[in-house]
Amino acid sequence: MKGKQIVLTADRSLLSNYRDNMLFGFVACMPVEKISKQLYYRVFCPAVPADKVSGEALFAPLGLRRIESSLMDGFGRENVIVAHCDHLEKAIGEETKVVGINVMDPLGIGPITTSISGKPYTPYTRYTFEELMSRVMRLKSKYKFKVVVGGAGAWQLYRREDRERLGIDHIVFGEADNHCVEMFHDIMDGNAKEFMSVLTNRIGEVPYIRNPTCNSTIEAMRGCGRGCDFCDPNRRMKRDFPVERLKEEASINLKHHTCIWLLSDEIMLYGCDNKDMYPNRDAIVTLYKELKSLGNVDYIGAVHVTLSSVAADPECIAKIREINNFNASRWNGIQPGIETGSVEMFKRHMPLKAKPFSPEEWPEVVEEGIRILNENYIFAACTLVMGLPGEQDDDVKDTIELVKRLDGSAFVVVPLLWTDYFRPENSLTTDKFTKLHWKLYYLCWKISTKAIYNWIWYATAHFPPFVRQIAGLVGKLGAAYQLRYVRDKAKSILGEDPDFDNI
Repeated sequence: MKGKQIVLTADRSLLSNYRDNMLFGFVACMPVEKISKQLYYRVFCPAVPADKVSGEALFAPLGLRRIESSLMDGFGRENVIVAHCDHLEKAIGEETKVVGINVMDPLGIGPITTSISGKPYTPYTRYTFEELMSRVMRLKSKYKFKVVVGGAGAWQLYRREDRERLGIDHIVFGEADNHCVEMFHDIMDGNAKEFMSVLTNRIGEVPYIRNPTCNSTIEAMRGCGRGCDFCDPNRRMKRDFPVERLKEEASINLKHHTCIWLLSDEIMLYGCDNKDMYPNRDAIVTLYKELKSLGNVDYIGAVHVTLSSVAADPECIAKIREINNFNASRWNGIQPGIETGSVEMFKRHMPLKAKPFSPEEWPEVVEEGIRILNENYIFAACTLVMGLPGEQDDDVKDTIELVKRLDGSAFVVVPLLWTDYFRPENSLTTDKFTKLHWKLYYLCWKISTKAIYNWIWYATAHFPPFVRQIAGLVGKLGAAYQLRYVRDKAKSILGEDPDFDNI
């Protein structure tokens, strides 16, 4: 078999539309030992379709589509393929020189995954990646190609022993959009470095996608300029993609989907050009209206937002609601970061995140932002960070009090364990939890479990009826199990029930 010269792919957790609900992607962080493969793959994570002859995936992660386009220009469309991970044997052969793999959480040590599936469990993100690499290594031993890995989770593979175990030759950090042709030539010629770090400075250098993406995602902007010291993307320069370009890329997806999802690090800063980071309502509303005008657009969703931007311009959120016709029977979701309830931690690690408000106002901004989202029928899938460097008991107490005040809102809150990306031994783990950490951790799961019970039926409304019944039952049972597990573990360590008010 000849195969393609360049084969791009991703693990099974990334090659799914999660039944058109991006929030179900969190299920990939759950442990294999607790959710059966039948339920994960068939109920929550059905595979994207693939060509039965070539093995080509119909949908792929947006980043992989960018690389695909650039390599098609450099090597010819006929020599490049994005292959489905379950059909690699159809795409790889004697002429294959490089296999490129996109990763999000390959070792299952990302903040969310660590919080949900700590040791000794194996999250699906890791399980699916290692399953993919087993298949790749078998083919590599036969065809002798090189393996290069890039994407948001590439940092997890910096240890040589992991790369050797998994058959990885090269790692790419950063934005490889317009650099990958040169890098792949170097890999083929044997001149590439083991680690390559690149950055795309101008939006004009980013290649257009040519094929549809998972969940109909397009990239509205990169970076946000808020400079939170625990968030790598947010420290990059903010760059907006022009509306006409976004319409062109959205049109590619609308041949297969009826929605558009905007990827950004902070959608309410789209078009923003002021130092106070006050939202540019005209630019945002124009973006949504222009995309809606494409026709056959059920709704336009966004992935991330900052609560200070929401609180700064409630009318802009109301306009987004009107354009999408969100209402009491038609909610949408978005992911904001609460991060902390401690003003001291906020000022130390993320002082610009509150703009146009002051750091001292952050707790009130969080409450107001979630209230505004909920009033406009937007569910908030929130995160917060436990174990920020320098965190003291009083800081954790402040966060506990803030989360308590939010109870009853339409939101979940996932506690992320602070992760040192280059020195994992410094990261927070449950083994290092203080008494107050356990109380906060349990409180977050208690509130999130309540939200899952209240919202799972609505969130699965577009599932096939029988699958919806299963998903609802599994969601409730899984949340109840996780809550009981956290409570029992906390009680065994604390010697008392974490579910009481005295902190």
